[in-house]
Amino acid sequence: MQMTRARHGQALRTSGFTLIEIAISLTVIAFLMIGGISMLRIQNERARFAETKAAMDEATQALLGFAASHGYLPCPASPTESDDTKFGTALPGCGSGANRGIVPSRDLSISGVDGWGQYLSYEVTYALTLPPITAGITNFALDTGGTLKLRTSSASGNPVVTDTATAFALWSHGPNGHYGISFQRVPQPASDQPGVIAANPDETANTPTPAPSIPPAARILVSHDEVSSPSNPEKNFDDRFVWMSRFILFRTISSAGYCIPHSGSTDTCNNSTSSSSSSSSSGSSSGAGSSSSGGSSTSSSGG
Repeated sequence: MQMTRARHGQALRTSGFTLIEIAISLTVIAFLMIGGISMLRIQNERARFAETKAAMDEATQALLGFAASHGYLPCPASPTESDDTKFGTALPGCGSGANRGIVPSRDLSISGVDGWGQYLSYEVTYALTLPPITAGITNFALDTGGTLKLRTSSASGNPVVTDTATAFALWSHGPNGHYGISFQRVPQPASDQPGVIAANPDETANTPTPAPSIPPAARILVSHDEVSSPSNPEKNFDDRFVWMSRFILFRTISSAGYCIPHSGSTDTCNNSTSSSSSSSSSGSSSGAGSSSSGGSSTSSSGG
């Protein structure tokens, strides 16, 4: 009888030890699953950031390519366009404050969408969107300044770069998507919980559809480091920017064969063309090197 009880007790102890092992194993598996999910989330987020950077790089190169081909930059596309055949098409003109919208993806033949499925926003200096009046000569001059105002804050922030130095800017509305336009063409809310969590004024400044009450001269774009504040979600900021120097734009357009005049006068371009043609003729008869005739060819073939 005592033997039977001893064996029964041993069996219970063995059974209890096995249950503890199972519990420990399940706990370890749970921690591994949680860690694995966290790693997948981090990897997924990194992939979205990489996709966004690639989309912004592609859009930047496409805009520079457009400028090299046409001698000017395209206007933005309207983020509120309802016609499927026109959505993503550059506006025919972007004066009177229409120089901010979304990237004209249809004209540039790119997706124009970031890693979170939102269209990239785009603002451009209006004077740089005017097509050439005379073939080969731009409608803007070397002293034409940019009009974009990039600031470190919507509340009297410091300039990120010199105001007149920027030709255009592209930006993603980041993971939270506030104020962005989704791939389904739906405007995103200003906060995670509209009416509960106030909109961040820095992200409000970057909306692709500025309020008509804000005159174009008073508009700004805000770019600074990401801010994540769980206790104050209205301070969260995750917009991501890239901007283009007008000097790089001018070099790109000039390298494509266009002449950018000085101080709005085409005389310098006309004189340069005449001088180059004269030098080319003189060089041909005297056996001049190819660099002179090559320069003449480049100057006269733009547009």
